[in-house]
Amino acid sequence: FSLSSFLNATNRQRINTRNLGLIMIINIILNIVLIQSLGVLGAALASSISTFLLFSLNLKEVIKLTGKNLIKFKLILNSTLAAFLMFLSVYYLKNIIYWPLTILTGSLVYFMLMFFSKTLTKEDFYFIKKSLLSKE
Repeated sequence: FSLSSFLNATNRQRINTRNLGLIMIINIILNIVLIQSLGVLGAALASSISTFLLFSLNLKEVIKLTGKNLIKFKLILNSTLAAFLMFLSVYYLKNIIYWPLTILTGSLVYFMLMFFSKTLTKEDFYFIKKSLLSKE
């Protein structure tokens, strides 16, 4: 929502309001469709999709306004794909193996995919290791 604040602060309230109105309509439609088939999960999915769409619309406007590409979309795409594949691995393994092992397996899948897609580098892994082992 900081992008909405940025648009408001730069006197682009109409753009922000237009985006919010459009996303509100999309959210209502998604809720009607998804809640019927998925229940509470449908509501959560509709909310997540709407939030992502609002972020995307506002980001497009901020990039247009600033002339700078603030986000590397390849990294976001790789991260999202890795998270989705991690979800699938956990979802399908949850009834097969003990749940703590499912979490460890999902984490391993995620970090391996992030490494092989070059979204995370060796330096990133060293930083994560150092952060986890830090006594501060």
